[in-house]
Amino acid sequence: MKKLVLPLMFFLTCFCCELSAQIITVNEKSTINLTNKSSISFSGIELSPRSDYVVTGPKRFNFSPDPVLIRNSSSINRVYEISNGLDNFIGLVTFNYMQSELNGLKESDLSLELLDENDNWISFSPTIDYVNNTIAYDFDNLVSFKSITASSKTNKLSIATVNSSNIKIFPNPTTDYIFIYPAADYKSTLYDISGKRILESHSSQIDISRLPVGSYFLQLKSENNKISKFNVIKK
Repeated sequence: MKKLVLPLMFFLTCFCCELSAQIITVNEKSTINLTNKSSISFSGIELSPRSDYVVTGPKRFNFSPDPVLIRNSSSINRVYEISNGLDNFIGLVTFNYMQSELNGLKESDLSLELLDENDNWISFSPTIDYVNNTIAYDFDNLVSFKSITASSKTNKLSIATVNSSNIKIFPNPTTDYIFIYPAADYKSTLYDISGKRILESHSSQIDISRLPVGSYFLQLKSENNKISKFNVIKK
């Protein structure tokens, strides 16, 4: 896997990013293009997409040592914030921490927390590497977020924990049609990897036969406004 670290990224992107010790700024109309065999690392966090992924500016990645405090819950003293957020990410998120940042939380109880586009903290049960001081979660469904931290499984920041969706799409990869099961009154929106909206539908059968080969993101919104996201491969 190719890893894109900060000094290298700075030169490869031809000054589309402004760097400091703990900040990356992706300027407006600039992009960072990641393949499914590369990753980007920044001040202790690593994003490894499962398919080709484009980070489109303007975006600002910032690290803060100040914990998130909600009611009686607290995160560790390491928080990453992303202005304008990352949309439709699928792949591995690896989060590094130091023992001194645990803020009194038990290491074996650590939970990965993402702040979604609706300002809700959502909790995920990660794999913990006690030797390298990392927690990691491999997202197999699309996720959008604008902040990342870690808290305790027994005292989460989250309002709710994410469960696997009961909605299925097939076949995937596909050459022509996507079918949604179970059939329901979903609003379906298909995006390309840059986030551009390609089509909308209210059918449980979506025709993508005329689209170019590549990766797409499918968002399904139900009647009660619950959202499910999927990565779609057009062959």
